[in-house]
Amino acid sequence: MLLSRFDRVLKQDEFGDSPQRRPRRQGPSSLNRRDLDGFISAFADDAVLYGADGQIKGKEANLSVIRRLIGLSENSLEIDVHDILANDVHTVVLQTTKAQYGR
Repeated sequence: MLLSRFDRVLKQDEFGDSPQRRPRRQGPSSLNRRDLDGFISAFADDAVLYGADGQIKGKEANLSVIRRLIGLSENSLEIDVHDILANDVHTVVLQTTKAQYGR
């Protein structure tokens, strides 16, 4: 029962690009174009990202990490978004992140 309800919630034709999803979809495409201002504009000031290094708290800290990753990857960092789960409070982005180091 829960799975069928969850599947229904995720269908794009039912909810489309809601106001909660739209900035989150635009952020990664902005990053891929190296428009860092557009990328970070999708973040709340108190945004928290969770990754391999733990929590990254705040818009500026997140931007600093992204700049560092772009530099370390010799500008090869790329995000491919598979889906976005969002409500008025939380956002979860299911994505593949690709980068090369030491080409």
